[in-house]
Amino acid sequence: MLLLPNWILIIPILTFLIVIHELGHFLTAKYFGVKVDEFGIGYPPKIIGFKHRGTLYSINAIPIGGFVKLSDDPNEKNPNDFSQQKIYKRIIILSSGAIINLLFPIILFSTMFLFPHNQIYGAVTIVEVSPNSPADSSGLKTGDIIVSVNQKKLLNHTHLVQSTNNNLGKTITLNVRKSSNLSGIKSSPETSTIEQIKLIPRENPPKRIVVQDVVDPLKEISLIKAQKINTNINLGDHIQEGPIGITIGLSNPKQIKTNDPPQKAFSKGFQQFKNIFSMSILGWKNSTSEANFTGPIGIAQATGQIASFGITPLLNFVGFLSISLGILNLLPIPSLDGGRLLFVIIELLRKGKKLSSQKENLIHILGFLGLISLILVLSYLDIARIISGEKIF
Repeated sequence: MLLLPNWILIIPILTFLIVIHELGHFLTAKYFGVKVDEFGIGYPPKIIGFKHRGTLYSINAIPIGGFVKLSDDPNEKNPNDFSQQKIYKRIIILSSGAIINLLFPIILFSTMFLFPHNQIYGAVTIVEVSPNSPADSSGLKTGDIIVSVNQKKLLNHTHLVQSTNNNLGKTITLNVRKSSNLSGIKSSPETSTIEQIKLIPRENPPKRIVVQDVVDPLKEISLIKAQKINTNINLGDHIQEGPIGITIGLSNPKQIKTNDPPQKAFSKGFQQFKNIFSMSILGWKNSTSEANFTGPIGIAQATGQIASFGITPLLNFVGFLSISLGILNLLPIPSLDGGRLLFVIIELLRKGKKLSSQKENLIHILGFLGLISLILVLSYLDIARIISGEKIF
């Protein structure tokens, strides 16, 4: 179920992320001398506004998002209009919103590491090895403990995920504490040995179909195992293995409150950004099930669930949403920034010859209608998921 006090947080979160996105367009447009007719927070009808240096600054009644309106009258051809600017200026103005959305999480994550925060430490233990995976071929077994990657000690499972995602297609060296092969004897420094294992994380791991009873373990995975990875997975869905083909857990986890000096905080914040960015790209490329997609209602539901875990998970989710918004707006989808960028690039390739404004506007309208249709379909799936009692996580 959706709990109102939590899920309603999506409204100020999305408004903030969209406003800083539009602020990117606004600042670069002002820098290049483009006339900005209006910069608005929320959507009309207008509640209050004031004019300053030719720009109307407004606060509007619908409290989701914001907008920037650039002067652009094709009939007058004013030199301060957006369409009259050089191609490189238009490219910068159009891409600046997405760039702001991609840069903001670095600042957010770095700031989080500056302040006292809980850090989980524990031994990274292999719970399951996928057949015919790099882990399987290299001799990794259930119960083995991965001590380090490329001579860098692992403090928790996040470090392993980061190390593998940063080295896809490259050879990495694992120092592994092998578990005891004797039945009934638990792994410990006294009953285990350290081995050095080399393997190559896969760039495109295979997918396995979710079934009730596994016949071919190379192509199938049981529903019980799949739902341990993703609770929304259903029979017939496909689930992708990780780069090295293992399921991991933490042995003897400990939670310690710590904070980092500025240089280390920035380094860790940037690393976290890289990790979430790469996982977002992989998620967009490899999603094959509707369970992997959510609309506005599903995002609100996820926000409510994550907010119940505390401020740190919520801020991490805000960073993830900002990255997703940045990526989405760079895709060549008509009516979004990426679609408009595509037309400018086409103009560049045609040596300054523009597509007619009527054709471009028609394509953007069709793209907008397509987006609205997709949002409605995803919203229907979100509502069906909520009615059935399912959660996002």
